[in-house]
Amino acid sequence: MTDKEVFDKAIEIAKSKGLHDFEHLFVKPIDVIRSNDFAKAFWGEQRYVMTCCGRDSEVAWPECIYCGHNEPAIRIIDGWQYHLKKMSLKENSIDYLRKFVEP
Repeated sequence: MTDKEVFDKAIEIAKSKGLHDFEHLFVKPIDVIRSNDFAKAFWGEQRYVMTCCGRDSEVAWPECIYCGHNEPAIRIIDGWQYHLKKMSLKENSIDYLRKFVEP
């Protein structure tokens, strides 16, 4: 899929999950997928456990299993925040979305 096709499919998925038509409020179309509203609709509220040093963890340990820090060792974040953060670290946000929209 081209970047445009991935973008269009991601918007279509988010709209089917409750995203309202608000693209006209953004100067650049890419800003739509970098918004909290898009992320909330696209990825939802599933919870993720993050360690203090930012790595993902399957379980909530009393101390970080990666760096040993224990105050606070973990935090629980919503899925949309987790994915928005991960996507923001990518040079091309579309590349991050690609794995969620391609069959």
